[in-house]
Amino acid sequence: LGRGQYIDNNYNQKNELLRYLNFILLPLVTFLILMIYFKKIKIKEFFSKLQFNEKTILPDNNLNFYIKIFLLLFLLFEFLSLDFSFREIDLFHEGDKLTPSFRNHLDGSLWSGSFLVIGLFTDILNTKILWNLFNHESIGLMRLSMLLYIFSCKVFLILIAHKISIISNLKNNYRELFFILLSLFFISLIDYDIDRQHGYKYIIYRELPVLIFGYIFIDYLIDRTKKITSIIFLSPLSVFAVMLSLDRGLIFNFILILFIIFLIINNKYKQVFYLGISILICWIFTFFLLEDEFIHFLQNSLYIITEINYVHGIIHPTPFSDQPGASRATKIIITILLSLIISFYLFSKKEVFFSINLKIVLLFFSMLAFFGYFYALARTDVIHMRESFGYPLIFMTIFLLFIVIKYLSNIKLMKFIDNKTTITIIYFLLATLTFFSGDIKLNKILNFEKRIAKFIYANDELFLNDNDNEFIKEANKYLKDVDCFQNFTNDLALNYLLRKKNCSKHYIVYSLGSKKTQNELINDLKNVDVVIAYTDKIRNEDWHHLEPNYKLWIVKEYINNNYNIIFKHGDRIILKR
Repeated sequence: LGRGQYIDNNYNQKNELLRYLNFILLPLVTFLILMIYFKKIKIKEFFSKLQFNEKTILPDNNLNFYIKIFLLLFLLFEFLSLDFSFREIDLFHEGDKLTPSFRNHLDGSLWSGSFLVIGLFTDILNTKILWNLFNHESIGLMRLSMLLYIFSCKVFLILIAHKISIISNLKNNYRELFFILLSLFFISLIDYDIDRQHGYKYIIYRELPVLIFGYIFIDYLIDRTKKITSIIFLSPLSVFAVMLSLDRGLIFNFILILFIIFLIINNKYKQVFYLGISILICWIFTFFLLEDEFIHFLQNSLYIITEINYVHGIIHPTPFSDQPGASRATKIIITILLSLIISFYLFSKKEVFFSINLKIVLLFFSMLAFFGYFYALARTDVIHMRESFGYPLIFMTIFLLFIVIKYLSNIKLMKFIDNKTTITIIYFLLATLTFFSGDIKLNKILNFEKRIAKFIYANDELFLNDNDNEFIKEANKYLKDVDCFQNFTNDLALNYLLRKKNCSKHYIVYSLGSKKTQNELINDLKNVDVVIAYTDKIRNEDWHHLEPNYKLWIVKEYINNNYNIIFKHGDRIILKR
């Protein structure tokens, strides 16, 4: 064993999943049993309602299409108006993208050269692709890759809102209003503030494969002839989602399994066969493409799934308690539970207030909400819990907003004089939104090329504080004759900033903790001449348990016995064997 909140408290990480399942499934199953008993609901009837027996009423005008184009242009202008500020780098989170990308740039290694905590694309390829495209390595290009993902997420959120408005079967005018309001709320769930401690909000850029899946699924409900489209895109996404982010990839494939079950319920056996074969082919192709790296990928992933929570897990607060974070956790879990109960309740109703396809979409997002909270079970701080709240919010927005607009349509509160009047009013609202939105600036759009060039070609020192710049400058004097050093800090960007690869694949020692993994690192250190570490001074009392000197006490002792300090700057030291 090692040190960590789970280990120190003799806490089994499986408890988190069991407690969550108990909190969700116990009341949900109780509710379903009561529905079956009192409402005489038959399980067979539930599955019958999942079958394709409803035709979506398509709009009889192009207004919905024009609004979609307008909103997509709004997103484009918003992106072109971004402030490319030289905010100080997050040495840990952004370093997790810079250092393995730099290692890959030097020797082409993937998991064999760097232990990847998130995923291949997030940690290496996103940044590496832009570096190769511009033939330049910079912090700005790394950040640009994330901004492009965020833009893509916003685009697919708009596309999802558009498809949901179509399957709602609302009357014209009300359908457009539903689309606009859904879109505005959806894109508010994610922003371009890529400061890890304050940005990302409720949807993060690593959700892109799940959002693409959601769009394809809803589009499939509208037009079941697009079976080839679903197979062409979903099969490679099964691989890409895992390679982008392991945790999101696992959720993506859980949802993909549910989609296959959905096809089976609808007797689409041929589509299931083709989809299954194409997924298998994509994974086999990946195996041959990666060669030996695929084995390292499996070993890396197995460790992440089975052990890493013991290293940095935070015990989930008990709902309805006064523990830190309990109120936020309670709010999210209750919302997830309500979304599941509402979804199953709607399928028990025989009324046509909600279209069958809309009920299926609500069930889909309630499933996403349920699986999505798995992200937060091991890291129950404010940031990770907030990032798991996006899909519950999407569900509640679709459900409540539809009820309100459907009610308005029934009482004909918004009966417009003619279609031209409708178009005028809606475009006036959209123009007003654009005018008063502080996110779009014409001068920035016109100067985008010049501003982005300045950002992506900016020197590293512009992203560092004075203390870090001074350390990098002085440390280079001691590292000029070595090819690598072992980073024994949580400042993961140091390897990139010093343009030296890590001597072992464990550039992120934060991911280690057990005695076994510590001894593996010690074995690597036997061939390492230089180590960069922290001094023994406690840097932050609240987060001291995450510092390498505390967590990896065996490695720390080995370094003390075999290395001598040759340079000290602030709370960092350089040691040489």
